[in-house]
Amino acid sequence: MWLDGNVLVWQVGINISAFNLTIVATDSMGAPTSWTPVVLYIDCENGATHSFNYTTGETVVGENFYRAQCSCPSGYQGDRCDVTPCSAQPNPCYNASMCHMYSNGSYYCDSCPDGMVGDGQVCEDTNECLETPGICQEQCTNLVPGYRCNCTTPGFRVSPSNSSLCEDIDECATGDNRCRADQNQTCVNTNGSYTCTCPMAGFKLNALYECEDINECRVNSTNPCGGDYICINNIGNYSCDCAHNKIKVNGACVSVQINVDVVDSATTATGGETNNQNQALIISLSVVGGVVLVTVVVLSIVFGLRARVPVEVLVNRRPEQVNRLNY
Repeated sequence: MWLDGNVLVWQVGINISAFNLTIVATDSMGAPTSWTPVVLYIDCENGATHSFNYTTGETVVGENFYRAQCSCPSGYQGDRCDVTPCSAQPNPCYNASMCHMYSNGSYYCDSCPDGMVGDGQVCEDTNECLETPGICQEQCTNLVPGYRCNCTTPGFRVSPSNSSLCEDIDECATGDNRCRADQNQTCVNTNGSYTCTCPMAGFKLNALYECEDINECRVNSTNPCGGDYICINNIGNYSCDCAHNKIKVNGACVSVQINVDVVDSATTATGGETNNQNQALIISLSVVGGVVLVTVVVLSIVFGLRARVPVEVLVNRRPEQVNRLNY
């Protein structure tokens, strides 16, 4: 607050309420006197001129309190000339941040945002998806303004280095996979997916992502050993054995034929019938295509008792009588 000649001046904030100011003075004898001056409040901005109209009372806000009338320069408006085209609502530009004032009170608008066309006051969206086919590798979504590329193929995402392209997601690197560390499975990234491999040969992954033994004997319903062999599944692998009635000779399965010769050692005649009391069995083992092995076994068969051999054999009864028997 200060005196400007015979005018008391002080600085106040804007938008103050009306008030009365009373000044009280006391002389040397203690006699008081008071004075209530007229308050003239000026809050015009942006170089606006002001005036007071005492006769009409249009500027009177309260008793002995007057607000100045502002005369706004070009481009400004409002009671205090604090409203510009850029601060007015609605804004003359497409976006308020695009509006700028000149020193003479006029304004201008920036160019329309990327993906839009117009003069800055009116901007319209450009549909890049229709105007530029192939702008995205897979799917294009139009935005206002601009556009967005999407990847619809599972296992792919929009490339961080080029938003128009799709790149494979490395599920092994991101940890977004079902490979089981407790079974020492290895995650192998593939294009659009991944696979889990078991640590040992002869095992495969089941639906629960567990490593289980492969039954090689049943893969593709074929015998991996070939026709002369029987496939035997083992844990983690398989083995091959010779088929029925064959043995392995020099690494190959060969057929076996067993010949049994029955030789009468004593005969008795009773009522015209012949009874064999003792018989000797001579068994010869022939390997087809290989070495002949001969084993002689002597058995005594009394009262019609016969030995059982679990294969079909060719029996040559001497003299010159041939029968096919099962022993």
